[in-house]
Amino acid sequence: MENADGSYTLSCPDSDPITLRDGMDGTDGMDGTDGMDGMDGEDGTAYLIRTEDEPAGENCVNGGIAVLVGPDDDGNGALGDGEVTSTRYVCDGANGADGEDGTPSLIATADEPAGMNCEFGGVVITSGLDADGSGTLEPAEVSSTQYVCDGAGGAGVVLDFPSEDSSLDNTFTVEPLGAGGGGAAYVAGSSVSESFTDTGLPSVTGLTYEFEMDDSTNSSCPVGTLSFDIVLNGVTVDSYSFEGGSDMGTIGFSGGAIFPAIDGGATGDYDLEIVANETVCGGGGSYNWFAGGAFVLRP
Repeated sequence: MENADGSYTLSCPDSDPITLRDGMDGTDGMDGTDGMDGMDGEDGTAYLIRTEDEPAGENCVNGGIAVLVGPDDDGNGALGDGEVTSTRYVCDGANGADGEDGTPSLIATADEPAGMNCEFGGVVITSGLDADGSGTLEPAEVSSTQYVCDGAGGAGVVLDFPSEDSSLDNTFTVEPLGAGGGGAAYVAGSSVSESFTDTGLPSVTGLTYEFEMDDSTNSSCPVGTLSFDIVLNGVTVDSYSFEGGSDMGTIGFSGGAIFPAIDGGATGDYDLEIVANETVCGGGGSYNWFAGGAFVLRP
């Protein structure tokens, strides 16, 4: 007979009833040996990304970049045209409106007689904005005056540089500088240069300068500092720089340097050059040099 607690009671005619209950669970047996590892699955197909310049057109009004994605079906590590399954476009924005023309600057040089400003005489360099648009620097327009004084040994020589006869080499083409500047430059190694012969100075130990540049760099990318070397007969004698990316327009530079004598030969022949050290980042604009500068070589 089955009891309520799950046990069983057996009744025998000649003996007392016997109750049977489940015994205690036995001890677990030992784990069996692990089976063999299964075979490796096949490698999945890698996906690749490729970018290309996208010309102005239906996909990007102002041009931009095409981003192509797809599986590397042939396993060569390069995304082939037949493997592209998705294309997205990152488009350039429209160019901003041109700013208003700034007031041009002018530079003038004149002999400075011996006196308070220069003991042995020299050259006075004046500059300022052409406020009345006459093309001539009037006394009331002068905002900067610099004196280049002769030493006791003799007078310096004033060179018009950069000038309309200077050459702009932006590594792609060589163009003359004209009024208001020449072609735009933006590559490291770009330079403006000019050769001067028969200066009458067989050697030079110093120079001073004043000239202007046009800054048309913008904030489309991190332009950073743009630096330039002033080179005389292949020797770097001075340098200058400005922070690009602000589209500052006309910037004036003036300075000078003293250095070990540079030989100009019997007739005093010199090559002057200003060389860019950095390349403007893509889309960051450009710069150029204005004609009308003045360099003074000192013996």
